[in-house]
Amino acid sequence: FLLLLFVGCSLSLSAQLDYAVVEQVEVIGNSKTKERVILRELAFSPGDSIPLAQLSQKIERSQSLLMNTNLFSKVTITYQDWSGMNNHIAIKVEIKEAWYIYPVPSFQLADRNFNVWWADHNAALSRTNYGMDFTHLNTTGRGDRLKASFQLGYTQRYRLRYITRSLNEAQTMGLTVNFAYLQNREVNYATIENRQVFYQNNETINYHRFLGDISISFRPGLLETHDIRLGFRHNRINEVIAQELNPNFFMNGESTQRFALLEYFYQYDARDNRGYPMDGNYFSFSLEKDGLGFYQDRNALTSFVEYQQYLDLIGKFNLGLVSKAKYSFIRTPQP
Repeated sequence: FLLLLFVGCSLSLSAQLDYAVVEQVEVIGNSKTKERVILRELAFSPGDSIPLAQLSQKIERSQSLLMNTNLFSKVTITYQDWSGMNNHIAIKVEIKEAWYIYPVPSFQLADRNFNVWWADHNAALSRTNYGMDFTHLNTTGRGDRLKASFQLGYTQRYRLRYITRSLNEAQTMGLTVNFAYLQNREVNYATIENRQVFYQNNETINYHRFLGDISISFRPGLLETHDIRLGFRHNRINEVIAQELNPNFFMNGESTQRFALLEYFYQYDARDNRGYPMDGNYFSFSLEKDGLGFYQDRNALTSFVEYQQYLDLIGKFNLGLVSKAKYSFIRTPQP
């Protein structure tokens, strides 16, 4: 009886030492960000039993996930109050919030690259775009983003975009709303002998573009995201381009193009740092249908696939491999 009791106690003690139970999670340092947004990014929750061999890995992974939200400039996760009797631990998450409001001036070339701008257009300042981008990375403290921008110069552009990942209490549903309006006085209406050909009329706007999108996202775990996007496009060009210079710009000599689109997008992101990955992998797939039957201006079905692999080599050397593929299922001539 004593021998069986000794063996039973030894096995019980050994089992207790194999895992740790997260008794509580304490968050420190968040003044703007809601605590539930931080807890959503952790690889563990209160009450979880974590094998001791995986404890440091889960803590490191949680720090990486929190940093990848771009909401914090520093994240430190430690455990304390270890109870040897039942292996209960308390985990402390200490964060330093980043600066969330970014008004950034923008300046860019309108041409494809610097060489085209310099050699073909004599570095004309009229072929540049300038403006201001205003971004708030944490509008309501739920990790939602608001971006408003305006651009003047070669292409006039006005854009408003809002993203939230906390549409429901479980923070698995998200919403993205995006609107933009662009207009140009000069239009690249064709390519002849490998050079772009332009039409310009300074007395009027020759190219109008409006786009609107609404997306619903589903993020069941920490690494996977599913998005469904419904969009609408309304484009208009000068009658001279449509009827004389290039009737195939919108096809059949049309000066107006309208179509709705539907896209499914899947993403798996296991990179250690999205901004500067050195380890892990990334995979994405999308299927987009342009033209849903409301208008006959466009009919296309396109798929995109991307895979990235990052390897931590010797010392300070890392290797990144990126592969992308695109396939169009509808092979008819497109606008």
